[in-house]
Amino acid sequence: MRDSADKIIKKIHPEIRSGTKWSASKTTQEAECSLRIKDIMGVTQSNRAGLGSTTNKIFSKEGPKEKRDMVLEEVRVFEEEQRTAVAVAQAKQCAWTKWNDIEPIKLSWKSLIAMEPLAISFLLRSTYDLLPNATNLKLWGYTDSDLCFSCKQDRGTLRHVLSACPKLLQLYTWRHNQVLEIIIELLRTQYESANQQPVTVKQPTIQFDKEGECPVRRKNSEVKQLNGANDWKISADLFTFLQFPAHIIQTEKRPDIAAWSDTKKSVLLIELTVPWEENVEDAHERKKNRYESLRADSIEKNWKCFVIPIEVGCRGFLGHSVISLLTKLGITGQKLKAASN
Repeated sequence: MRDSADKIIKKIHPEIRSGTKWSASKTTQEAECSLRIKDIMGVTQSNRAGLGSTTNKIFSKEGPKEKRDMVLEEVRVFEEEQRTAVAVAQAKQCAWTKWNDIEPIKLSWKSLIAMEPLAISFLLRSTYDLLPNATNLKLWGYTDSDLCFSCKQDRGTLRHVLSACPKLLQLYTWRHNQVLEIIIELLRTQYESANQQPVTVKQPTIQFDKEGECPVRRKNSEVKQLNGANDWKISADLFTFLQFPAHIIQTEKRPDIAAWSDTKKSVLLIELTVPWEENVEDAHERKKNRYESLRADSIEKNWKCFVIPIEVGCRGFLGHSVISLLTKLGITGQKLKAASN
């Protein structure tokens, strides 16, 4: 109302009651002060993008509507920073703040309605470590022992139960195969679609921007991994013993998925891991190093070999590597969103 063009509305100063812990007027004033300080600082660059790659709005030069939108966005940033600061102080319930290379799960009303109640309960309670494992039951005063119910050797923490109990290895294998089956179906559909397309090889071009114009980010709609061939074959180490193509190289190693094209002389080795979310980075490097020798041997045989480790957390959170793989194979937009859910 303060910035309204109507003189009568501009004189109205309503009292906004927002409780004792949060003040709307104070928060708005802080947001405006922060935006004015950013105007004084000028355009800055905080990531690896070059200067001029991002556009920054100047608060003092924007109109009333744009200023309101900028203030609202700044308030959201403040609230998110405070929420994160509180979460970091809670080492047990908010261990998710330490997860790296993990895609956040966006729970919309549509997705919540489609999910099973037990799946929602497991997702939320496992994220905040509120499942009734042996350690929590002892902490809550229900039992006297915190030993794992299955192995009776180590403490039954959530991490032990979901990823480290020696008595639950068969369940871990079953979980791994369930995730692998979903990924295989997605990839097989994409490769079959690529095989039905004519072979097109486009020469790379460089598009320059005119002098004085801001750089334009151009989206590349081509699927580079699948271009140049329509004879892709895919094999998986699921239900049947995977035999790596002998005409490429003879090896005893068995990646979860192998996809290759004889005309393009290109092979993709995809290895799935379902680790504890905090161990996603370590699992990625471990799997990548495991197949490094196979990649080197394939290159010596004049084959292009790509080792692609992917990770899906034991709670169901996708790693960045999964999204990257699906995007490179042409699964984008709503199809990618549906696959992620």
